[in-house]
Amino acid sequence: MKNTVLTLLFGCCALTVAAADKLAVAEPVGSSVSPEELKVFWGMLEADAGGGQYELITRSALQSMLTEIGLTNSSGLVNLNSEQKAKISQLKGVKYILASNIGKLGSRYNVTLMVLDASTGAIRSDQRTSVTVGSMDELADQLKVILRDIGIGPAERRFGRSAVLAPVIRASGAPGSLGQDIVVSLENALLDRGIRLQNLKTVTPILTKNGIGSLAEAEPALFTRIGELLRVDDLIQVSVSRFSLRREKRYIEVTRREVVRHLGDMEGSVRIISAQTGEVVGAVPFKQKVNFDQLAAETRDWTAEDYARYLIDQTMPQVCAKVAEKLEKK
Repeated sequence: MKNTVLTLLFGCCALTVAAADKLAVAEPVGSSVSPEELKVFWGMLEADAGGGQYELITRSALQSMLTEIGLTNSSGLVNLNSEQKAKISQLKGVKYILASNIGKLGSRYNVTLMVLDASTGAIRSDQRTSVTVGSMDELADQLKVILRDIGIGPAERRFGRSAVLAPVIRASGAPGSLGQDIVVSLENALLDRGIRLQNLKTVTPILTKNGIGSLAEAEPALFTRIGELLRVDDLIQVSVSRFSLRREKRYIEVTRREVVRHLGDMEGSVRIISAQTGEVVGAVPFKQKVNFDQLAAETRDWTAEDYARYLIDQTMPQVCAKVAEKLEKK
């Protein structure tokens, strides 16, 4: 009985493995690109396509298939005649064929990807896309997402944590410690609400080591790269459009005295960026005003940094509640 059960178990496992559909990655068709660039692109496609969902067939096996239907290379895959389509449909186990074109115009690369249904030889209309990128590095950063969009990319990996990026400070006259103080305050507030975060002391060295500096005008591809480097699901970035600490004089008519008020203003937003797509998936605006003279604590010896930290600590926990809510709903 025991041997029978084991036999059934192993048999089921074998059936599961054997059931994986086969995917062929055809050699890209190039225009105005070097043979080396074409070779690199083909390797990128083979590395990222399938993602474990399909069994990739070898290049030699694909060449044999093409020869069988009368093609010397993959350029004819997108224009098969009825006889060639009939031959492709006889290839057992091959579910899809990924065909592609890559061309260069100036310094930019134009890439087209299309999936052929091997059972019919027809291009699947919902699995075709075109993109334009500025470099092969940018294409490498985006390729997983592009392939995922047409149904043959790797499944999204979930790490269960986020990372707080360095803030974008657009306010003039802000203290130099503002960015660091914001990150620390926001991280503490998020951790208090149970949000898992990549260690702050780890984030900056990793980005610096990989040559990633200012993120003020970053493209989505850079955010996806950062997500992979940090191994996180979401990126949290604060943008400060206004930050001021000022003394305001007011004349009180009743007492005929002039009083001085110490005021603080902070305004901006917190963006939540998907590390899988690099797109903004949520934003929380904030606007905070503080009258420091109303504090119970003694502020006579406070420095500008002390006032700034107090203003930040009054703002970030309130913002954090909404940020955490959006992260939890994703």
